[in-house]
Amino acid sequence: MPSTCGSDAGPSAAQKDRHEDLLRSCLRAIDWIACIPNAVTMVPAFKTLLDRKVLVSNDSVGPMAHRYADVQRERKEADDA
Repeated sequence: MPSTCGSDAGPSAAQKDRHEDLLRSCLRAIDWIACIPNAVTMVPAFKTLLDRKVLVSNDSVGPMAHRYADVQRERKEADDA
C-alpha cells in the first residue's frame, strides 16, 4: 500500500472534501450548543473556544468565522422553513 505521508503530493480531493465535511459538522455542533440558553455565559471554556478558535484570531476575523456564519445562516433558514 503506497504511503502519502511525507510525500510531495498534497491531499487528494476526497481528503479535502472529508476535511470540509468534518469542519462543518464540528461547527454545526458548536452552533447547536450555542443555542442552549446561557451556554456561552455559563461555560467559560465554551466561550473561550468560540472567541479564540471560531470567531476571532489575532484581533481579526478568524478563518472559521465565515464558515460558522454560513452554518448559523443555514440553521436559521431551516428553522424558518
